Amino acid sequence: MTCSWCSRMVVAAKADGSPRCTVHLQDLNRHSVLQTHHVQSPFHLADRVPQHTIKTVTYAWNGYHSIPINAEDCHLTTFITPWGRYRYRVAPQGFLASGDGYSLRFDAIISDFPDKVKCVDDTLKWSFSIEDSFFQLCRWCDLLYRNDVTLTPKKLQFAQDTVDFAGLTITHKHPPKLQVHRHNQGLPHPNRHIQRQGMVWTGESGSLCLCHGPPNEAISPPSKTVQLICLG
Repeated sequence: MTCSWCSRMVVAAKADGSPRCTVHLQDLNRHSVLQTHHVQSPFHLADRVPQHTIKTVTYAWNGYHSIPINAEDCHLTTFITPWGRYRYRVAPQGFLASGDGYSLRFDAIISDFPDKVKCVDDTLKWSFSIEDSFFQLCRWCDLLYRNDVTLTPKKLQFAQDTVDFAGLTITHKHPPKLQVHRHNQGLPHPNRHIQRQGMVWTGESGSLCLCHGPPNEAISPPSKTVQLICLG
């Protein structure tokens, strides 16, 4: 089977050191139309959080991959791996329109929810007591459940004075501090934008399909451990 578009796979490291398979979509992005949706920077969002409040942070799981793409456009996301060629059935991270398209839909869902700031997948909510935080989180989970948004339990920060949000550490005082992950300390900063482009290849079943298989056959990505390679 031939395809008109085929991107390459690159492997990078996650925050915990485990491998993350990404796909380099620079060529596809050059020929795509950018969808724009204005969002504030993390520093401006953090500055909106009142001082001396109790904070809860939630993280949406597989956010981009909750948005299906048209079947006739799936071939554009084809990428090649040591295990064969795959293509995406949902919006891939790293594609030009995925981020703003996802943020636009998520922001519309939560637009009427008070006392919160959001940056892509991260949402920080504040209150003035643990009891208020509990019921606030219940309302939040109910809202997302009714709109098919899934949260990551292991990244929940509930009713804390100090939380990590969108790369910042936010305390009961201002200003927020920049958070530096341990696996990034001492590493050279990418000197080309191309080195930071890519998309997350998640392990969610049904997000990929084999190019040479039945068109509607959903598969899971390979579970093999791959050696980390340089993004340069």
